Amino acid sequence: MSIYFNEHGSAIGYQVEGRWTIKGDYLQIEHGPNIPGGLYKINDNKVKFPLDYKEVEGVIDTEKLTFTVCGTVYKMIKPSEPFAIPVRFPT
Repeated sequence: MSIYFNEHGSAIGYQVEGRWTIKGDYLQIEHGPNIPGGLYKINDNKVKFPLDYKEVEGVIDTEKLTFTVCGTVYKMIKPSEPFAIPVRFPT
């Protein structure tokens, strides 16, 4: 099974350092309200994208679930399912 898609073919999302999102086989970048973000295609666990006014390459380690950019290793965190925690409604 792929780390990018589940058994039903739906994209799995990961948060990286709170500023990047890996969803399926794309890296999504949100820069801020006045700077446009973008989607960047992941090929062979590598993706090129702009960072600090230059193009850099990010590498995904699928076994450790890490994302390495410019020599810095970031943990890929899969957000918990929205209904994973039981919710009790007042009666």
